[in-house]
Order: sequence, then C-alpha cells, then structure tokens
Amino acid sequence: MALQPTINLPETNNALLHLLTITASNDVIHLVNNNEPITSNGVTFDPYPFSLTLPISDGEKQAELMLQVDNVDQTLTQAIRELLDPPLIKLEMVLSGSPDTVEKTIDFLRADFINYDSMSVQFRLRPENIMGRKFPSSKYTPSRYPDLFWN
Repeated sequence: MALQPTINLPETNNALLHLLTITASNDVIHLVNNNEPITSNGVTFDPYPFSLTLPISDGEKQAELMLQVDNVDQTLTQAIRELLDPPLIKLEMVLSGSPDTVEKTIDFLRADFINYDSMSVQFRLRPENIMGRKFPSSKYTPSRYPDLFWN
C-alpha cells in the first residue's frame, strides 16, 4: 500500500516507521523507531527510540535537522567516541505492512555536531552537498569590505 493513500485513511493497521542508518568509518548502525526489530530489504533494523525535529524555514539560515536518539544501552556512545569523521545519516520511511517498499528516503545528511549524555544522543544534521550552503557566506559590511562603501 502506498504512503499517500495510507496517510489519508481515517483508520489503518499500517504504522509509518522511520529507518535510520548511521554510517561512520567502518561501522554501520541500523535503527527503527519501533518496539520490535524490522527487516527491510534484507537489513535488520534494531528497535531504538528516536525523534526528529524539523527546521524552521526562514530562508536565512541553512536548514538543519535535530535527531535525538535515546541512549538506552550506551552502544551509540561507544561508537561516537571512536569517530574520526562525521557520520552520514540516512533516513527511510516505510509502512509496517510492507517494510521492503521504501516510501521516502533522505540520504544526503551529515552529522556535523554530536552531543551526548547518559540519557540521549543529539545529532545536528545538515545537507552534505555544497549546494545546500548559504551564499555568500558573509555579509558585505563597511567594516569587512570598506572599499565597497563610499562616504
């Protein structure tokens, strides 16, 4: 069953599941926001509570998502401590009735800031591509570019 008709139904037996893949160096972690493991396209996603906070689109700042993963068993903390490069984040949406059919994919995010404590791990996610960066990177002000301004 496709995502759009399922969302518009007043009642359904299909849950919308978010599959999270964190790739860093040689480690790949697969998580699902569910209370039991899900196998999608031959990959088993472990149950782990997490939430996404979408950005406010004001046209001024670069879009960034905040991903918060509950630090249930300290596995993520250990993996984060061993990171040398920022991890790549892939988010897929599937329906519980057909987990092998990926409805939507976001696979261009990189975690550029990670914070963790005993309760949760927070990732700030930004687009990996250069086209997602703000241009120009600085503002033209008299103090920075005095030759552009005449008095």
